[in-house]
Amino acid sequence: MIKLLNIYSTSFWKLIQKLFKSKGEAFLLVGKMMMVILLVVGKSEGRAQEVEALRVGDYVPKDFWNQKVKIYNQGDTSVIELSKYRGKSLLIDFWASWCGYCVQGFPKLVEIQEGYRNHLNILLVNSSYTKDTFNKIHTMRNAILRENDLTTAFMDDYFIQLFPHGPIPHYVWINPKGRIAGITFREFVNERMMEEFINKNLKNENIN
Repeated sequence: MIKLLNIYSTSFWKLIQKLFKSKGEAFLLVGKMMMVILLVVGKSEGRAQEVEALRVGDYVPKDFWNQKVKIYNQGDTSVIELSKYRGKSLLIDFWASWCGYCVQGFPKLVEIQEGYRNHLNILLVNSSYTKDTFNKIHTMRNAILRENDLTTAFMDDYFIQLFPHGPIPHYVWINPKGRIAGITFREFVNERMMEEFINKNLKNENIN
């Protein structure tokens, strides 16, 4: 329990506190509770997996950037190595085609990706448990993935082992050095938080 509580002293949690302080202490308390629940569930579910589940403060495995994943991008599919996303801040968004709330968040991700392309990578992840196939993704009523350069991994079995979770959408924030900076809900994914996240990462790079 002490280890979990330690995440509130991290820089990322301080950013969250700043963002929600104006909305009242009760809301902030709920936010803290949700973060703890996410981390506890993620860690306990991951014990049964082949790959150890990660939590805030951990680094991705050494072979993370060498992993190859199947992706969908504007109607095309290919297999890429995750090294493509190395060296920039990375936001991972777990979703499913049948999750309307997930898809509703995509326009905001398109905006953020365009605005911060030089310092940020965004990767959607559609895990195998969703039962989504290329066909289901490509024929979604909402055409945003067909019409925008927003990449999704699909039929994934790797990311879900590193970041087991319950509800979706589910977001994982990774800094350029491969450290998990945050695990959040959609409410935290906005321009202000992204700018704070990127600027802090750039500042740390300059220091080191």
